[in-house]
Amino acid sequence: MTGVLDGSAIASLWLFVAAFGASMLGGMLGMASGIFIVPLLTSIFGIDIHVAIAASLISVIACSCGSAAPLLKERLTNIRLAVVLETATTLGAFTGVFLIGVIPTAYLYLMFAIILVLSA
Repeated sequence: MTGVLDGSAIASLWLFVAAFGASMLGGMLGMASGIFIVPLLTSIFGIDIHVAIAASLISVIACSCGSAAPLLKERLTNIRLAVVLETATTLGAFTGVFLIGVIPTAYLYLMFAIILVLSA
């Protein structure tokens, strides 16, 4: 499916539908939607894995904030636990973003596949 990055209306619509579905699943299951978005972007839309990971990281910010608000309102969130996790995940994300620049594409695909299999 070429045209996703060139702004084609049909491709953008399909991308929107795929991202919506992935984010809905991520929100329901309490996991980052990247586990769904990155495979969709690379295998179906033909986007380079480096670009797919970067786009997923940016989109997960809004998804996480939007999902967290109702949970905070319903008092279902342990703030102390969240602060510890956020500190660790922020440091991990910065480290991962640095490493993505030095890890060959083939290894990124392999690492992603292993994580998907282990999380199944």
